[in-house]
Amino acid sequence: MTKFLLALSFVGALFANTAKAQLGYKLSVSTDTYTPLTGGTSVNGTTMWDEENYKIPLGFNFKLGSTTITDFSLVSSSFAATDTDGTVISGFFTCDADLHDRGNAGGSASMSPIRYTVSGSAGSRIFKMEIANAGFWDEWDTYSTNNDSVNFQVWYYETSNIVELRFGPSNITHATDYFFLGSGPIIGFMKNIDPSSGSLDMLYYLDGSASSPALDSTSSMFSVSGGLASYPANGTVYRFTPPGTGVGSIAKELEGVNVLNTVCTDYVKVANRYANNTMYTVTAMNGANVNLNGTLQQGTNNIDMSALPAGVYILQCKNNDGTMQQRIVKQ
Repeated sequence: MTKFLLALSFVGALFANTAKAQLGYKLSVSTDTYTPLTGGTSVNGTTMWDEENYKIPLGFNFKLGSTTITDFSLVSSSFAATDTDGTVISGFFTCDADLHDRGNAGGSASMSPIRYTVSGSAGSRIFKMEIANAGFWDEWDTYSTNNDSVNFQVWYYETSNIVELRFGPSNITHATDYFFLGSGPIIGFMKNIDPSSGSLDMLYYLDGSASSPALDSTSSMFSVSGGLASYPANGTVYRFTPPGTGVGSIAKELEGVNVLNTVCTDYVKVANRYANNTMYTVTAMNGANVNLNGTLQQGTNNIDMSALPAGVYILQCKNNDGTMQQRIVKQ
């Protein structure tokens, strides 16, 4: 377990808050091809990391839980948090194992890059952070081997405040030595943790099958019951959607725009009652720019998606009154 979480687990057992707060996100699970961020900006360079914290500018405002942030804060390689300092923080927990740079196992330079990219246009950008080829400190410490590894990414969607945890190839042969909090890997959201005292409001975590998990919670990290039955398979995507931006729904911020069909083979029909300019952009679900954008006229509009390959896309519409996003399936 990371030193950060080890300290919290001992003190958190004493100061646990028993109030059952709500997660505030809707969980959905899907699969998508895992694409490494090979052209991303390096965070650690050649430095071998272990318990380091990193703060990376997002380039836009993002609401994580109830906190608006402007930086991506990575705590001990496994906690995408609202900050890295000693104040109360919240965020998404990607793994309860003690991950480290595989270069630490007798190497002289980093073998596990931490990198990020920002894609899309203003208003619909996606910040992506990846930890690639990370190893397990407990494997090196216990067995003097350096064979196991994981790859994962965290995506932040501008405007919708959606968070995705995306898992890539992994090799795990000593799972019972790596995962300490439950009977399997613990992945989820930790709410209002005070690192100085170890107190926390709630740990929400995925339980059961990694491909179709349930959501459980505890106010003490000593009382975790369960966890995932296995580490997520390559291509697994856990999407956490705030209220009002769920799949098949339109965000409340722009009531005057109505998508008439969310599944299409050629055209998406969009009704727009605004007289002022309403701009739209279409982005692939993986964040790729498909160069489809324009201005909605007042009345019914047909957005031509016939040239795009089949897949899932995000339609964003924006004007001075607000912004909305809608998931579109192109058949």
